[in-house]
Amino acid sequence: MKLLSNLTKQNHRKRIVELISKSDHIVLCSGWMKRAGLKKILPALENAKQKNNAVITIYSNKKHTDEECIIALNDFRHIVVDDIYSKYLHTKIYYFQAENNFNAIIGSANITHGGLVSNDELSVEISGLIGSKEHQDISSYLEQLEKYA
Repeated sequence: MKLLSNLTKQNHRKRIVELISKSDHIVLCSGWMKRAGLKKILPALENAKQKNNAVITIYSNKKHTDEECIIALNDFRHIVVDDIYSKYLHTKIYYFQAENNFNAIIGSANITHGGLVSNDELSVEISGLIGSKEHQDISSYLEQLEKYA
């Protein structure tokens, strides 16, 4: 387990972009998604999709997702959760898988400029082997997100 903060050189954006570039399965879940934040990671997502043939799923809350983000993510599996029909999506989890390993960043950072770069945000990064207890717990939560699809 590692702590990740925007108060250090290794901010959320840098770590998320680094993990995107190494992964073939990616799940990003952010209650808030703003254009300035998405611009920080979109090139890495596009590159992972093209070069790594990565499977990418993105969840965001309709109420707090910029329309520009919905358009920009048209070529991805982007699930926009409407809280009129379900619970309000407030989760921030970034999941990455490559071969037999996983990394998950769980904390306070949304996909906004502030969340990824400038706000005082704190997250925990968990890593390990696919099939470990930690992986099973995180996978179980990610399966629950599918109810929004």
